[in-house]
Amino acid sequence: MKPKKTNVKTLICILLATSVAMLYGFMATQLSIVQAQEEPEIIVYLEPSSIVFTPENATLGQLFNVTVWINSTAPFNLMMWQVCLSFDDSILTFTRGWPNMSVVNWDPDYVFYGQTGMAVDPQYYTASDSPIGEPCVMLGHTLLSDLSVTEAKKVCCVEFNITAVPDGVLTCTLGITNDQTFFYNTMGQLTVTLVDGSYTFIPEFSLVNLLILMLIITSAMVVGAKIRTQKRHSL
Repeated sequence: MKPKKTNVKTLICILLATSVAMLYGFMATQLSIVQAQEEPEIIVYLEPSSIVFTPENATLGQLFNVTVWINSTAPFNLMMWQVCLSFDDSILTFTRGWPNMSVVNWDPDYVFYGQTGMAVDPQYYTASDSPIGEPCVMLGHTLLSDLSVTEAKKVCCVEFNITAVPDGVLTCTLGITNDQTFFYNTMGQLTVTLVDGSYTFIPEFSLVNLLILMLIITSAMVVGAKIRTQKRHSL
């Protein structure tokens, strides 16, 4: 019996198809590795993360600030940001915020310090007209191109006025975890971990209130530890 002849063209096609498939798999693997390396873990958080007042250090009309920071495990590009900070407007009143159209370069640690572009005036929303369904203040700034961020930077600062001093404990979330807080570069929206803060007014140090304070402090320590871990990996 004569040996069966192999079709050379068929063999070449099979080898070519196999080579292309192997090359595609290799390139896909390398691309996923590069993408993983190019996508740093970005975190946005408030400082101080937990604000606690008592009658000994605050009263009606007391002003205080909370600052939004951004940090990452590696450098990243940023072109625009928007922060929507929610709060309870029955116990706090928004007074002012930075940056704004009049004062853009408000702090040397500002993420867009010394850059051009457009910063908008902070906008306060009541629950009825809020894009997130609860009272909030919205701030933002857009550049014309990407800016490389290589270390922890301030994003914005908001000033509040205490408008209620309670008989019992008053507390609210200072929230940035919503769909109106976002960050973009020229490639699109960045994946960002958002961490809320909190505000608490304790009228007196009873046993119950002391336990509440300990819980707040413990929560703040957990958030702070997470943020410090993130900072240790930053450049």
